[in-house]
Amino acid sequence: MFFSHSPKISICIPLFNSERFLESCLKSVKNQVAPDGLSEKEFLEVIVVNDASESEIDGEEIVKKFRKSVKFKVSYFVHEENKGLVEARRTAIYEAKGKYILILDSDDALTENAAKILYEKAEESDADIVQGRANVYFSENVENLLDDNAEKVEKFRKSRFEKANKMVLGELKGSDIFDGFLVNKNHIGFLWGKLFKRELYLEALNHIPPIFCTFAEDFVQYFYLSFHAKKYVGIDAVVYNYSLNTGISSRAKINDLAKWEKICSTASVFTSIYCDIQENSLELSKDQKENLAIQCRSYLANNLKNLETAVVPELKSEAREILGNYWGEDFVQEIEEKLKGLVQ
Repeated sequence: MFFSHSPKISICIPLFNSERFLESCLKSVKNQVAPDGLSEKEFLEVIVVNDASESEIDGEEIVKKFRKSVKFKVSYFVHEENKGLVEARRTAIYEAKGKYILILDSDDALTENAAKILYEKAEESDADIVQGRANVYFSENVENLLDDNAEKVEKFRKSRFEKANKMVLGELKGSDIFDGFLVNKNHIGFLWGKLFKRELYLEALNHIPPIFCTFAEDFVQYFYLSFHAKKYVGIDAVVYNYSLNTGISSRAKINDLAKWEKICSTASVFTSIYCDIQENSLELSKDQKENLAIQCRSYLANNLKNLETAVVPELKSEAREILGNYWGEDFVQEIEEKLKGLVQ
């Protein structure tokens, strides 16, 4: 099937070891309805990027089956080696042809009419970013993922629900968008549940060199998306179903230094940002710089907590050395001392 047009929305789906959810994710896309006056193929396209997934389930076959069931363009790309979520999204966005980008994680789903609701608000308001609300749920048996009682599990879900739905109902303009995200924290930096103008996303990616990270992937992208956006609109409509499974299963013990290095790679995000600030004279206010530093220290503190609670004892010494190599030994020691002070 040949498509020569540019759709309104490119739905970008990175895929890594989550094939068991992919069919359900794509079904939620199939259920989207185009606005009046637009056909399905004029409204949507889907781009799936397999980031060297190791699943026994064939994601390409799932995509092929899905492609036969819809009238819009569906593309499937494969990374020969695992590059991480930032690079999987970069591949998708570079291949996208839509006016807008809609990020959809492969273990999540869109709600009914989500694309239409976000698109119509973007067109009406000429916003660079439109954010909607999210449902937060467990799609698997949580007893197999978390050794907690029902009360703690529900408390965890509620805290994530509040975080996922932190937003401004109405408009933010200019520097208020970046300040709202980084300083005032009046809306969350998750990429899903938002519609972005593709031109804005390309501008943001221009600041980010090829980078591998398994944490703060959304942070580094939304840092620049919010920095360059001219208009943000938050709407009181649920557009996204967010699964908590990945975050819970990540609490497992770390008995592999390769896995630990991926966690430490969070440092690359802040190295990239600080290099960009220095080399390209990116102008930040005092408050913005202070809050960026707070975020940086927070992520390192989280790495240190993982070292203490998740890394198996026989690997702690090597893991600590690796952490120092990524973040800088002086910086790690500084945060270690502050954490000790908090405990005392």
